[in-house]
Amino acid sequence: MPHWRTQKASGKRIGSKLIELVEKLIKKEGHSKVTLDSTLTALKFYTSKGYIKTGDKIHDRGKVSLPCITMSKYF
Repeated sequence: MPHWRTQKASGKRIGSKLIELVEKLIKKEGHSKVTLDSTLTALKFYTSKGYIKTGDKIHDRGKVSLPCITMSKYF
């Protein structure tokens, strides 16, 4: 199991519940689109939530470069 997940939290849909809450707030504010940068490991998660790839990006943090996928979802 990846270090960022724990056995205690696994399978509780915490990530899904958080994204659903954020999307609800975004819709309530009147927005019709949300855009985010996904890590490669989270790509499958966001795709399963209806996000589509709109670009590629590298987050450069000095000695560390993190390849990401820009994704969007329309409401």
